Amino acid sequence: MSLDGSGPKMYFQNEVFRIEEFFEGRPLTLWEMRNPMIFQEFANMICDFNFNPKALEDVGKIEKLDAKNLFIHQVINVWGPNLEAKIGTIKR
Repeated sequence: MSLDGSGPKMYFQNEVFRIEEFFEGRPLTLWEMRNPMIFQEFANMICDFNFNPKALEDVGKIEKLDAKNLFIHQVINVWGPNLEAKIGTIKR
């Protein structure tokens, strides 16, 4: 992502670590997230970042996508049951 400009500049990388550019910033506030124009732009940027074709290709070389073990499966099969088990203590 450094090469196509969609991520921070990478200065160095080896098998143990990498050194990347630092972006000064802050989290969006609740009021900014409630602004439809800001939220839409933020959503577009996050979507573009997460579906970057080069990143998807490179990640696919490291680990193949298992359509039967996606993040949603973890939410349904692990997080859901754990939360259900704790609801009794949360209600008290």
